[in-house]
Amino acid sequence: MKGVLGIAEQVFLTKLVTSETPVSENKKIGMNFIFITGFFVALAFLILLYAAYLYIERTYNQEIALVFVGGAALTIAGLNALVGYSYYRYKRNQVLKLKQDLIDIMEDALEYIDDELAQPVKDYPKASIAISAIAGFMSGERFL
Repeated sequence: MKGVLGIAEQVFLTKLVTSETPVSENKKIGMNFIFITGFFVALAFLILLYAAYLYIERTYNQEIALVFVGGAALTIAGLNALVGYSYYRYKRNQVLKLKQDLIDIMEDALEYIDDELAQPVKDYPKASIAISAIAGFMSGERFL
């Protein structure tokens, strides 16, 4: 019985510690750097759009230039949303897979424990009832 619980604990800790784990490990300072980087990328994108607008405005009138630049910005935003959603689904599937793996391990452990404890209960039913009654009484006295 101790062997299965030890294996389950080891697998759980290995999944939690390895790089396969889908849980985010970002700290506050990492989030700050990501925010600052995102701000500068957005600023550079706006400057790039303005430069494209000025370049296109030389050839076409102002309305057509705005349509081109707006369309480009909308296309890039749509692609960004698609990539973000794909990444979200990938991470969600990893979390669901990890959760299912842990559920399977715990079900196997509980099934093994049930098999190990069922035999003494079948062999000594009166002693099992007496022990469970005493344990219930002691826990009731202690916690209630």
